[in-house]
Amino acid sequence: MPLRHALLIASRWLCLATLACFAAAAPAAPVLTLEQAISRSMERNLGVRAAGQDVDRAAGAEAQAARQTPSDTGVDISAGRRDDPGGESTDFFLSFAQQVWIGGERGLRMKAARERRSAAEAELEYRRTATAASAREAYFDLLIAERAVETAVQLVAVAGRIVTLNEQRLRLGEGTRMQVNAAAVGAARARATLAEAERRVVQARLRLNLLLGEAPSHEFVTEGRLQPAPVPLRQADQLVQLALERRADLQAAAERVAARRSEQRLAQKLLIPEPTFYGYYEQEQESEILGAGVSLPLPLLYQYEGEQRIAAAELAREKTEHELLQLQVEQQVLGALADYRAAALQVEAVGEAMLEAALENVQLVQRAVAAGKFAAPALTSAQDNYLSVRETYLDALRALAAAGSALERTTGGLVALEARRAPPVPAAMPDRISPWQADHGE
Repeated sequence: MPLRHALLIASRWLCLATLACFAAAAPAAPVLTLEQAISRSMERNLGVRAAGQDVDRAAGAEAQAARQTPSDTGVDISAGRRDDPGGESTDFFLSFAQQVWIGGERGLRMKAARERRSAAEAELEYRRTATAASAREAYFDLLIAERAVETAVQLVAVAGRIVTLNEQRLRLGEGTRMQVNAAAVGAARARATLAEAERRVVQARLRLNLLLGEAPSHEFVTEGRLQPAPVPLRQADQLVQLALERRADLQAAAERVAARRSEQRLAQKLLIPEPTFYGYYEQEQESEILGAGVSLPLPLLYQYEGEQRIAAAELAREKTEHELLQLQVEQQVLGALADYRAAALQVEAVGEAMLEAALENVQLVQRAVAAGKFAAPALTSAQDNYLSVRETYLDALRALAAAGSALERTTGGLVALEARRAPPVPAAMPDRISPWQADHGE
């Protein structure tokens, strides 16, 4: 039995060593900075790519509208053999027809198509801005998720030390089973917290890879920490005004209104018929005939009332959409600004210092319980307090990232959060000696 146990241990160590060798030989994942994430999202994001294809389609429609005539020239050629009592002869017929623009229709079509293309280009610009904001938020979500893992690892390490200490005290007859059980419950909760934090990291990575147009399995290493950015304008009305001037989707809506207006004028010109000029040459026996004419459709039975009503309604609808978007921009900016200021205050109130203080309290209470100065429930209370502070802090960071992204999106990129380089965080907080401990000989 001891031999089998030794072989089992040796095989496990061999497997671990093999895995370590493979890990050492595998190439390290590349570092992805915030700036790189934003740049790649604007270049590779599939939504941005689709918006760019809309621009190409609008450019094609503009080229189509610039054609010189409504249709190509039509040519008709025919020949026939005539057999009559006077002998055989060949009849020949040649004709051509060409429809032309009149009444400035070509210019209106070109103008409407040009405005449609400008709207598509503005939509592309806004999509790039919105995608950059989403990529920034996703990157910060990943940073926050990774920070949550770090804090959970710290808690697991502290909880593990508490379990070990209480088990040792129980064996020495200085502790109680209740203390051991309380420590075990705290360790289990710490492991569950770590599992949830690791799940959030996976989800955040998947979301960021989707925004970057990368495969879900794409590996990378993040850099930095979430850094609240000061709002450049303290006056909300100034921020709203700049957003109204800066938002590319508002410019796109204005271009669509202009295009609809051109299309309405075009619908009114449908009553002016487009003539078709034609000419023909005909040879019949010994006779030759050369002629020309014009064909003109007359809107007598149908006066295009339906097309004109549709064009007027579409113009009115586009104006309404533009006005609605203006109101939404104002509402979005003011709401995002309020959310951002509240989240920034929360992050400032419950920051890294508060988180570390809550973890230090767990360590202090753990030592006090070990010395018999506190009862076991005090340790559970300290752990609950740490988890509460931790969750409040992480929620505040998530709210700050979301509000910052909304503010960036609603202002057209005027306000943006940044990332600062952060020092590496240890797996567990070092034990600290407080003045209370020094006074009591701890």
